Amino acid sequence: MGRMPRALAFDGQALWVASTDDGTVTRMSLEGKVLGTFRAGTRPSALAFDGNLLWVASEEANTITRLTPEGAVVDVLPGGNRPLALLSVFFQLTRSTWVASGDDNQLLKLDQEGKLVLRVPVGRIPRAFAFDGTDLWVASAQDARTPPVCVTQEGTVLGTVSRVAVDGKVAGTFCVGRGPVAVAFGGGNVWVLNGDANTVSRLLPDGTLLDTFPIPPLSEGLAFHLDRLWVASGLEPVVSQMSRTGQTLATYSVESRPRALLVAGEYLWTANINGTVARVPSQVFHRATFPAGRAPAALLFDGSSLWVARAGSRLVTRFSRDGVPQATYQVGQQPSSLAFDGQRAWVANFLDDTVMRLNPDGTVLTVRRVGSGPIALTFDGQDIWAVNVLGGSIARLSLEGAILGTHRVGNRPRAVLFDGRDLWVANSGDDTVTKLATTGAVLGTFPVGDGPAALAFDGASVWVANTAGKSLTRLRPDGSLVGTYPLASLPQGLTFDGEALWVSYPQEHRLIRVDLGGNPVASFPVGKGPTALVFDGSGLWAANNADDTLTKLTTKGGVLGTFAVGDAPAGLYHDGRDLWAVSEGAGTLSRLRFDGSVALTLPVGQGPRALASDGRSLWVANSRSNTVTKVRFNDSTTCAAGELEPPTPTDGVTLCTYPVGNQPVAIAFDGEHVWVANALAFTLTKLRLDGTTAATIPVSEQPVALAFDGTNVWVASSVAGQVTRLRPDGTLSSHPVGRSPSALTFGGEHLWVANRGDGTVMKLRPSGIVAGSYQLGVVASVLLWDGEALWIADQAADALVRLSPEGRVLATIPVGDAPSALALEGRALWVASQGGDSVTKIVLD
Repeated sequence: MGRMPRALAFDGQALWVASTDDGTVTRMSLEGKVLGTFRAGTRPSALAFDGNLLWVASEEANTITRLTPEGAVVDVLPGGNRPLALLSVFFQLTRSTWVASGDDNQLLKLDQEGKLVLRVPVGRIPRAFAFDGTDLWVASAQDARTPPVCVTQEGTVLGTVSRVAVDGKVAGTFCVGRGPVAVAFGGGNVWVLNGDANTVSRLLPDGTLLDTFPIPPLSEGLAFHLDRLWVASGLEPVVSQMSRTGQTLATYSVESRPRALLVAGEYLWTANINGTVARVPSQVFHRATFPAGRAPAALLFDGSSLWVARAGSRLVTRFSRDGVPQATYQVGQQPSSLAFDGQRAWVANFLDDTVMRLNPDGTVLTVRRVGSGPIALTFDGQDIWAVNVLGGSIARLSLEGAILGTHRVGNRPRAVLFDGRDLWVANSGDDTVTKLATTGAVLGTFPVGDGPAALAFDGASVWVANTAGKSLTRLRPDGSLVGTYPLASLPQGLTFDGEALWVSYPQEHRLIRVDLGGNPVASFPVGKGPTALVFDGSGLWAANNADDTLTKLTTKGGVLGTFAVGDAPAGLYHDGRDLWAVSEGAGTLSRLRFDGSVALTLPVGQGPRALASDGRSLWVANSRSNTVTKVRFNDSTTCAAGELEPPTPTDGVTLCTYPVGNQPVAIAFDGEHVWVANALAFTLTKLRLDGTTAATIPVSEQPVALAFDGTNVWVASSVAGQVTRLRPDGTLSSHPVGRSPSALTFGGEHLWVANRGDGTVMKLRPSGIVAGSYQLGVVASVLLWDGEALWIADQAADALVRLSPEGRVLATIPVGDAPSALALEGRALWVASQGGDSVTKIVLD
């Protein structure tokens, strides 16, 4: 690879890398094989592939060189003054390439032959692009308007992002942070990396600024991939995976400081400053945290439940796989380890010098004194083994609790492992591991790193976490050394998930995923002081000793399937047979069968955000076209008051569109009329079933959610912090709730309100009187009542929370990125993931 790579492009089969210092572009396969290196002008600064040719911008020479995929130069074109970015756009069967001319403060649009078609003025020093499928988003270093609109209180001129249609019309210019250097589109949002401010700004497609959050200093690369935002660190050789709200979910190590990011071939690629390219692992882990009692110190998975030993109390608690406590058992002093014999749980009590055997109902069957300081347990298929850290021994117990023998091992043994044939003991006091037969005979003692404290088996090798030595040691089954691998911090816990190792760093409050070559590939923040780890077959659990919590990382979990439905699904409805989903980014309505396959997709308006049914037709609120679309089936009549949207895509379907207020975002049916909440008009539109407007009703600022309780229509006004009740006689009454109410639903006897601004959920009587308020810390996008309990889609945690009528959390289930809509299908729940462009079906039983 050349020196100082600056840009990446993908031609459908191979990756291209531009290297500024030696004026070359390199083509490489997705397996990492270099296919060729070619001259491409002076200091190439940007790349784009138009489906036929590679375009290479030279910032220094003010030219664009076009190459064939084989590297042959086709021509050299003028690129304006200081071309900083390129973007090839395919739209309505035509393709064009856009150039950001930095010193001209404009965009150049070139056709497929390289002919200049348009010049479009934008902000000062445009230098980054993204395409949302319809429009371009252009980041410029500073606001070029006179006088500038985007200015701080101190007078600093901020950067802008401009929305530009493919015909060159500028639809809007919006303020972001200082010195934007990268822009991405994904998950229904526009993301702008502000290089001088070390922040990322998140915008809605209409340009509304949602939030701004900090990122690592001097970052240059930005991408949206695998439901997440990815940022290339400016100071360290890592790429950070972030949630929509700016929380760092994981960091991935690369070889050197990354300068550019690109999604290609379903992977995220980085161009690194040392001339290398890295491919980031493709897994995305979702996270949930549960209270676990005081000082959780040991974990056990028995095949269906998770057991937690609470060292800070004389208790062991059994949890379901979704984190719900099932039972708590009284044990000895400072329970330190757990084991399972296929039927019963075993507990080592460190301060009592005992091991206890428990029935599933919590009855204590056996208590045996086994030695001094029992700290670790394992089951070898026949017997239980207990390691005594203070006695330097290991005791063997029958399943009835009889002591079968005690055997010397090394100094201060801390961990024990059964590999399917033999036992391994980590001796932290003399930096060795001891291998024993199941008879107790010592088969060998082998040196490892400093302070071994945890063991894992990957099916072929034994791994040892050396706490004091900050390393992992890998041994063959005969005890010979395979390798020693340095770590960045003090490892405490160690486990294997079937593919990779997991290591806990208690001092840094994070977990590290390590490949079988000993290379740390990902880092995940969890609770404080993670110590014990266990894998349950679908997710990884960590016991966070310092903050009394459990954290679960998972890629699965009660999921029947995840199905693509278009860009940014925003609303769901189940009609008793099929699921309907609207996709905000695609402007479509899709019908999914029971198995998740897409049976039908229909075009509706721009930015559909919600849908409802009147029993015969579906109604869709289109937030960006200020309309609602009525979808009728097996009905050949014309639209009475609207316009038939051409073309009608499927026989037997009629699409009628009716104007409403500015930015309709919620819709409901009261048995007679369709109600629409117009967020920016501060009104409700009441529609008759023929689409004509029955009334337009002013309400408080920014109505964002609707609910019908069988008698009254309720609307939540986000800015006003209140809900308004509309009685059948037309009278209104307003009731204060929390900050920024974002979701409503009616559940049997009460109206439920989620307040995004303060993380609360409130329960109101039909009169509007508050019957309960619960601080959950959720950022709710939607609420759903299942007949027994309330479901909350929490966008901050990428999870669903199930709440009892009394406000008790019954379950927390990790789901896809930014859950945005819910629908119930019997005992299954459908969840729309706006970040994942998909819906997921989850079994509730």
